[in-house]
Amino acid sequence: MKKAFVTAVLLLGFLVLCFGTNGSNAFVGPKVIARVNLKNQTTTIPTTTVFTPTQSGLYRASAYMTMTTPGSGTGTWDVEFNWTDDSGPESSNLASIVESETPSQDYCSPFPPSCNLVFRAVAGTPVTYYVNGNGATGTYSLFFTVERLD
Repeated sequence: MKKAFVTAVLLLGFLVLCFGTNGSNAFVGPKVIARVNLKNQTTTIPTTTVFTPTQSGLYRASAYMTMTTPGSGTGTWDVEFNWTDDSGPESSNLASIVESETPSQDYCSPFPPSCNLVFRAVAGTPVTYYVNGNGATGTYSLFFTVERLD
């Protein structure tokens, strides 16, 4: 009986050490800040605020873009992502797709842009995006999520 009790106490202590938290220093993993889900788009999208950080930190945007109905030319749909870091305003192409793409190549480019972006945003300045058509036609869908990493 005593041996079982000691074993249980040791096991409980081990679990507390492994899975317990140490206050504000505990890592809880990325937290989703914003989601954009746009299906069947046929036009450009003007500059739109995704979120405004309440505290400066490291963030990650992960995108998926696909042509649901291909166009007939060689234009591109491009997603431009904008934020402000400690040095000032920044911009990056988050996703891009050629309008005439068809399966199995009808999703955002695996080359720059990679459809993923890690960035540092300062508090109080909006994080925005816009979609530029660059002469593209057809129908596209755009999905992306922004997570706070720290």
